[in-house]
Amino acid sequence: MRLRPNYLIIFAIFYFSFNLLTFSQTNFKDQILAVVASDTIFVKDFLYRCEYNVRPPYCSDKTIIDKKIILNSLIAELLFAFEWKSKYDIQKDQFYSYKLQGIKEQLMREKLINDEIYMKIEIDKNEIEQEYINSKKIVHTEAVFIPESYDPKIIYDSTLNGMNFDELKIKFPGVSEKISKDVKWGNIDDVAQNEIFNQNVKKGSIIKPIKTEGGYRLIKVTGWSEDIELSPQNVNQQKETIKDKLKDFYLQKNYRQYAKNIMKGKRIDFNKEGWEIFSKIFKHIYIDDSLKLSNNEAKEYSELLNENTEKPFLKIDDEIWNIGRIVSEIKKHPLEFNDEKINEDNFRNKIQSGIAGLITDYFLTKTATQKGFDKSNIVIRETKKWQTYFEFTNERGSILKEKKFSGEITIDFMKAFNEILNPIFDSLKIKYDNQIKINNEVLEKLNITNIPMSAHKNKGPYKSITSPFPLITNSHKINYKPIN
Repeated sequence: MRLRPNYLIIFAIFYFSFNLLTFSQTNFKDQILAVVASDTIFVKDFLYRCEYNVRPPYCSDKTIIDKKIILNSLIAELLFAFEWKSKYDIQKDQFYSYKLQGIKEQLMREKLINDEIYMKIEIDKNEIEQEYINSKKIVHTEAVFIPESYDPKIIYDSTLNGMNFDELKIKFPGVSEKISKDVKWGNIDDVAQNEIFNQNVKKGSIIKPIKTEGGYRLIKVTGWSEDIELSPQNVNQQKETIKDKLKDFYLQKNYRQYAKNIMKGKRIDFNKEGWEIFSKIFKHIYIDDSLKLSNNEAKEYSELLNENTEKPFLKIDDEIWNIGRIVSEIKKHPLEFNDEKINEDNFRNKIQSGIAGLITDYFLTKTATQKGFDKSNIVIRETKKWQTYFEFTNERGSILKEKKFSGEITIDFMKAFNEILNPIFDSLKIKYDNQIKINNEVLEKLNITNIPMSAHKNKGPYKSITSPFPLITNSHKINYKPIN
């Protein structure tokens, strides 16, 4: 079984929200808000945690009280993490060790794509002007779906010879009913957009068949109308939006070429016996992850995995990956799939596609390491923030278990705060009193919203822009020493 590299790249397309990442920040966002022992909370850390997560109701507004609760929550998170670190090394926990390494490697790849591709994109003013003209068009189209069992060229040629779209389903059974639709620039996929908004397209033009899942789209442009924008301010805003969309388009396009170059000459060969063993162990997880195994079944699968960790699973670049290796890689980099549900029929294709994406990322990570991005300050800092969050949640969980708290923290947080967590936070503030300093002036200047929002990356195994908001305290008491 083989997958050639030109197929690999389609499984690893990243869409990065670089404006959300901390590669570029204003001076204010780089200001220090608080210092807790050797850790620093910057304004941007505060904004990320409170604006890119849905905040709990006790601090969901934008008043000074809300800001104080948010800051206390971030300080408490660090203090609880300190307590956990004094007893345990989270890196020795295999689950967290794999997860933190996976997060770090994704951050390295994101920095690689940012530095090597995104920052080098330059948009020509003439292209912006042309796309602005296109954006004012409302294009009227007709379209049919052609099943992949047909040769699309035969049907396309039939329309060029005068057959209208209504006749296609009669002449070619299985072709869909004609759909009439108005489309605007920026609201359709890139392939169709480039064809429909091409300068050479005229009224009555029929676009060559476009490949889609399960077949082809055949589109006819029947005409268009135009919006007229009179406000110069709106025109400038729309052109900036178009520039951003073009940068996103070239980011994905250039990324595909970049990944293709990295994967050039590489091929995956799956070992038949290794694949069968892997499938037996993991098929039930990927097809129905809600299925609960009996103790005997879980033991059977665990023993089967332990017995076969050294069995070859795949070969790439003359390097053999055994079953143990691929399982370790998946623990770091969970496989990514599209929205289609995995079943018995598509299991092989889905899993092998996911593994192809993982391997593409593996080689991108190697490139990022060669460029020293594993030592990048932003990568190290963002990884550490996730480690702090994991340490905090472990300490909080340990305390609640020790105190025999019977509720669910995400639901019964007020009870947990009042009975257990707030008093512990107060005692930790006393313990670390000389090591906590804040900048009250910066806190008061901070503007936050009261609009609930949760931000996520579109691609990559780890979707969260930042770690979750820490459910730890609803205290708004701010009596720390000032930063000099």
